[in-house]
Amino acid sequence: MKIYKKTLFVIIIVMVLFVELIFSGMVPFLKYADEVTAIISITSLAVWILSYKGRVEKEYKKILLMICIVAAFGFAGNIINSVTRSYFAAAVDCLGMVKVFVCVVFVYTYLSENEAKQVVALLYKPAKLFLWVAVLLGVVSIFTDIGMGGEVRYGLRAYSFIFGHAHILAITSISALAIIASNEITQKKLYFYTILTCVCQLLTTKGPSIVWSIMIFFMFKYYMHNRKIKTWLIILIVTVGILAGGYQITNYFMNASAPRALLLKYGIETARRYFPLGAGFATYGSDMAKVYYSKLYYQYGFNNIWGMGEYDGMFLNDNYWPMAMGQFGFIGTMFLLYACYLFFHNAQGKCSNRRVRAIMITNVMYVMAHSLGSALLTSMEGTFLFVIFGVVLALYKNDSFCSSRKV
Repeated sequence: MKIYKKTLFVIIIVMVLFVELIFSGMVPFLKYADEVTAIISITSLAVWILSYKGRVEKEYKKILLMICIVAAFGFAGNIINSVTRSYFAAAVDCLGMVKVFVCVVFVYTYLSENEAKQVVALLYKPAKLFLWVAVLLGVVSIFTDIGMGGEVRYGLRAYSFIFGHAHILAITSISALAIIASNEITQKKLYFYTILTCVCQLLTTKGPSIVWSIMIFFMFKYYMHNRKIKTWLIILIVTVGILAGGYQITNYFMNASAPRALLLKYGIETARRYFPLGAGFATYGSDMAKVYYSKLYYQYGFNNIWGMGEYDGMFLNDNYWPMAMGQFGFIGTMFLLYACYLFFHNAQGKCSNRRVRAIMITNVMYVMAHSLGSALLTSMEGTFLFVIFGVVLALYKNDSFCSSRKV
């Protein structure tokens, strides 16, 4: 089988990101793989938009426009408020904010349907092998410590497989399922690999992963008879999410002294103080705000809190929406939310294969739930997941939302 050049390029991106997720910064030339992918994406998209009219679809241009508006809020906040004077830090921070969005649009636009089919065909067997090995070792880890577990929740060590953190297993396993489902397989096989994915999710003991496992089979059934998400279903999902994520909600947000609760509190305070633009990039809740240790953290007393100090700031960038409110203000955050909504809408509209649509929408919901208490949307693992999103969506470029095709 002849492998297309574009197919090979995307496969390389996926594999490089995956390897970096395993080694978590231990390989120097790989730890910037997500930023390099983002720069390639931005450059390519800029050329296509300026030189090839119609190359980037209207729906995805809207997402890029929303992200550009948010970036404008960030840089305007930097210029007007002068909370940080490092424009290099602001530029790197901006790249971190936009990367998941530009990567999914780039991969979707870059690949033709046939090239996307070849990508999922080549990743099909590795994805199956990954789930098999992850589940087998996960079951073993329940009964004995094999060095793949972390903190104990619900009586189980949070299983992380070959990764440094359990949530990375959760993200790679749902990515693997999306690849498997995008190949032509029987419903019986799909349900089998969905069960394997659920086992991986449950063994992580993470709230969003538990919700994903509860919702996925319901979503399969729902999309057999419906084309769109309805309001009552959103209410049900939120309710299930609150119940399943009780541990995280109690420990992260209800405890007033918890780092995430403090980040939320002062994220709102920062948005109020620097209304309407926000404080700007590299000033609050982001990786660059941690590296350059924002002067706001001294004002809020973070330097006296364990895990939030200048030299032990492990919790300072473990958030997303508080960061968005602090850096882009309430209005900028609304544009960011709208960009997420547009992506959700496009994911639902593009996938005429209802089983794949169910997985994609459940995965998007997982991302949104996870972003409430983590920096997933600015992380390496987030970039990996959104690259997979782009591949899957590219399979359905010529399919309309109203397609009646069932698979």
